[in-house]
Amino acid sequence: MIDLYPAYKPFRNFMRRYALFPSLLQMWAYSLHIVEELPLHPSLAVGAPSPELVKKHVYPWDLEIIVRELILNADKRGSDGLSNFKDLALALSHIRRLEGEPYKREDDRANVLVDLQRMAHRQFRWQSGNRKRAAQLMRALKVFGGPELEEKVVAEFGLTMSQLLQLGLILGAELRRRPFVQLNADYSAIGIPVDATQNLIRRLVCDVADMREATRKAQQYNDAWLYASFPLEFKPLLLIDPEEPNRAICPVPMYMLNRISSGVFYDVVNADGFANSYGEAFERYVGEVIHKVMVGERYRVQSPPPYAAVKSKLKHGVDWIVSDGSGHIFIECKTKRMSLGAKNLTDEAALVKDMEAIKQAVVQNYLNIIDAKNGLTTWVDDGAPIYPLVITLEDWHLFSTHLTDWLYKSVVEELTSKQVDPQIVDDLPYSIASASDFETLLQVAAARSINDLFSLKTDETHRSWGWVGFLPQNFPEESAQINLLLFEDEVSRLLGPGYRSS
Repeated sequence: MIDLYPAYKPFRNFMRRYALFPSLLQMWAYSLHIVEELPLHPSLAVGAPSPELVKKHVYPWDLEIIVRELILNADKRGSDGLSNFKDLALALSHIRRLEGEPYKREDDRANVLVDLQRMAHRQFRWQSGNRKRAAQLMRALKVFGGPELEEKVVAEFGLTMSQLLQLGLILGAELRRRPFVQLNADYSAIGIPVDATQNLIRRLVCDVADMREATRKAQQYNDAWLYASFPLEFKPLLLIDPEEPNRAICPVPMYMLNRISSGVFYDVVNADGFANSYGEAFERYVGEVIHKVMVGERYRVQSPPPYAAVKSKLKHGVDWIVSDGSGHIFIECKTKRMSLGAKNLTDEAALVKDMEAIKQAVVQNYLNIIDAKNGLTTWVDDGAPIYPLVITLEDWHLFSTHLTDWLYKSVVEELTSKQVDPQIVDDLPYSIASASDFETLLQVAAARSINDLFSLKTDETHRSWGWVGFLPQNFPEESAQINLLLFEDEVSRLLGPGYRSS
């Protein structure tokens, strides 16, 4: 890895000239304009040739870096902040310069495919509209609010998952109007106990001095500088004004949405029996998606019961089988999250460990398919093509060949070690999809057929493609009809009939 610190120092010095408090207020306003598409406040981007320049040249992930660097470096005695477009443009120019630093020397030239992988994890989460965000909330409600995990959520928060999301949405709505959250807020009028509200807010708040220290420890001055973890994501509210001890600022409002939805994982992960309950909840959710999309006599959906290949040794088998006459999808569900070190490809051991989990899921799916084809389960082989699919709850963005090739070779080696003919990997090529991908790809399969979709996705040309690029390019008409929010009625009950659905 390169030593980025000498090149970073001018940016550090540049950010030291700004005052922290007004600068974070401005970042909140810029964020609402760029991410939420609200009008840009007239006090911002002063001197810009046109208001369109801000959205054209400033990306949400740029603001994330600027907020991080402000927390690290801004001075209370600095200038008023980044309201002037020239100052904002200079900050962006520093970021662009540092983005290109790993490529300046031939011996340090970064692998383009590695950077694509990192960029996907950095950028894709910001590229979502309101329906995708609503779908994220719905997924969290169905997984953490289902019978497997609801009791653990209530024990941790004193709230059901529905109440928790409603409270988070109230806080999020307030952050669209002003950059602050009142820490002594009382929402008992809508049935949320005061102590439960305080319990949640305490988890989201951090003193700005403590946040600066935590961010300093997480910072990386190497080719992963852009992708270092940012503790603000876990505690998105900052105590910054000693004259307002009950008021916290939220400079990146989207962090609030993430924290009160998928971020609940970190609050309940240590509860007794969590791992098994989490897996069962996700498996159930995948089944709900299947039954929502695959409606009609054309489809057969199975969750085969456990079976005994050997006496007294019961096997769980495949999680779901979806059939439509043209083919069968054998589905293995996986809740394993990708660690930060694996996402930014800076921790080789973490990457190997995480990819090992995906490899084992793929191999297990093949072993289940072999048992099914050998007549050990209730599934009946009709000769139609079989497509193994591993579904992850979060998106691993496994589309660049440096990871897909590693996974393919590892799966072949593992099957060989188990005395399984590795030719099965080429005869029945596997796919990986996130839960979000699955919700969309299944609708395309329903509009066309399982074989139409998967025969093309698993060919040599498209096998390493991500679903988000593959579907619109190869099935444009069907992709245009995809409903990004499958459980819209339930979202309406959660968010209210007036939620924005665009």
